[in-house]
Amino acid sequence: MIIYTVDALAGSGKTREAINYALPQAAFGAKIALVQPSTVLIDQTQENLERHNTNRVQIRKLHSECVSGQVKDKIQDHLRAAAPGVGEVLLITHQSFLSLPYWHNAKDWMIIIDEIPQCQSSWSAKLPVNHSTFTSHVVLHTPEDNYALLSTKHGSETEIQRMAECRFNDDQDKIYQDVCDRLNNDTTWDTYAQVDSWNKIVNGDEMGQQSLTTYSLLRPQAFEKYKSVTIMGAMITESVLYKLWSKQVKFANHDAISAKLSAQLHENGHLLTIKYMFENDWSKTFRDSRHDGQSIQAAVKAKVEELMDGQRYIYATNNDDKTGLDFGMRVPNICHGLNKYVKVHNAVFMSALNSKYADVGFMKVNDVSPEELKQAQSHQVMYQTIMRTSLRDPVDPTPKTVIVMDKKSADYLQRYFPCCTVEAIGMAEPGKKKAGRPKTGNAMTGAERQRLRRARLKSKEQSNGEQ
Repeated sequence: MIIYTVDALAGSGKTREAINYALPQAAFGAKIALVQPSTVLIDQTQENLERHNTNRVQIRKLHSECVSGQVKDKIQDHLRAAAPGVGEVLLITHQSFLSLPYWHNAKDWMIIIDEIPQCQSSWSAKLPVNHSTFTSHVVLHTPEDNYALLSTKHGSETEIQRMAECRFNDDQDKIYQDVCDRLNNDTTWDTYAQVDSWNKIVNGDEMGQQSLTTYSLLRPQAFEKYKSVTIMGAMITESVLYKLWSKQVKFANHDAISAKLSAQLHENGHLLTIKYMFENDWSKTFRDSRHDGQSIQAAVKAKVEELMDGQRYIYATNNDDKTGLDFGMRVPNICHGLNKYVKVHNAVFMSALNSKYADVGFMKVNDVSPEELKQAQSHQVMYQTIMRTSLRDPVDPTPKTVIVMDKKSADYLQRYFPCCTVEAIGMAEPGKKKAGRPKTGNAMTGAERQRLRRARLKSKEQSNGEQ
């Protein structure tokens, strides 16, 4: 099986070249689905397609902001009604594409996936008593490395589909919607459970101490049915998808789209200063810790405002950070392809996107190391965020500043921006001693400190008496 790739840096024009490729192909009768990560990017791409649509090719976008009812139903209706041999360009989101259980006449469609899709996910809920609403409808298969494949029990297909679609807005169905959506679409996703934890939940052991957790992986075989599949993104070979699929598929460069996208390093690194806050790795636990009576997060925000000193900047932070930064422009963590901030020269990335411990364990079993997982999830999101700024414009001469939270993040960015400047801000960290005279010997007990205090007072009184 061959999957074509377009591996080029952010701002190199991948989407533009995909449009230049898709429109002439559609004019000659090809059916092309351009799959993108967000509705905002789809709207932006549709405008560009229409602007260059000299051959009056049919262009259609289908996403939650432009259709009423279930988006998946609208997409499937469109596919069934599509006239054979009539070219078109269809715009849909990653989420819709990966959740469709069926694609009518898939062999006629060329799929271009703009940005690397999320190929792994996990679902977890603490349901020690009421788990049977879900567990009674699935089968746990023979385990391997303490993980076992899950599938829908024969006769329970309707129940799993109901929970996946959540058509009646039932609160109980909402709990299981994510995992059931993947089980209901088992030609696209393989879903697993950690056997020990699963058995403890189902058998009622350690009541209330275990969470029901599943893990899903995107199957490359799900793409075999299409005429062709192309994945476009930066650093594809560092992605989790590439690590997982390399043994099962052949990746080949899409020469037609990639022809004008040869750069693998940014040439404006000399304009970039990268400042990092901490030597320690950034995480939610570290972020929420305290130092000298102040949370680390609050100290970071104050320092960012001080360093930016009234300059315009964009920033990304976790969803649970409701206050954000006072003077920056907040962007979502998934902001691939957005060009509206190209006149802004500075960026701050505060998001802590480390995987949960259980997720790391599952990915290790699948030959993805913790460092590879962090690089693919946190560092690549960080890279995409800072590339919303004028960094994506290679001819913009303005100096740029990027603030990140830890040294590893700065080192990662430095690889792609030769000649950039990297500066350590040197924020105080919990557990680290303040600079000063080194202490010697063991710490004194309370009684020893009292005796030392009395001796000092006595010596002082004697000195005063002698005067």
